[in-house]
Amino acid sequence: MKINMPITRETKQGLPTYRENIFAHKYIEYKGNATKAYADAYTPEHANTNAYLVLNRDRVKKKITELLPTDEKDAQIIQDAMNAQRNEKISWNDLHAYLETSLKLKGLLHQDKNTNQVAIIINES
Repeated sequence: MKINMPITRETKQGLPTYRENIFAHKYIEYKGNATKAYADAYTPEHANTNAYLVLNRDRVKKKITELLPTDEKDAQIIQDAMNAQRNEKISWNDLHAYLETSLKLKGLLHQDKNTNQVAIIINES
């Protein structure tokens, strides 16, 4: 049974609420599907609209960023995959899906739906 709590409740020190934490975890689990994450964390009613509102809260964005693997972790996974033997337990499809989700959620991977081209954005500091 889900309890419908107001989505505008503030917390002390800008920390995410219990439901915002659930939303952040579900957002990553559902590979960036905010509507499904909202429906699980709150209620399916008005999930499309309310998911956008929750996702744009600074404390929720921060929590999602904290849950994502670091760039170093992504780089290590890519390196391990390049050096892996064929009999590894992780398939290329699973590895690709993991990295694609991570890069999309970080805003580093964009796909042109018209041409089906993929681009990785690299910021050099």
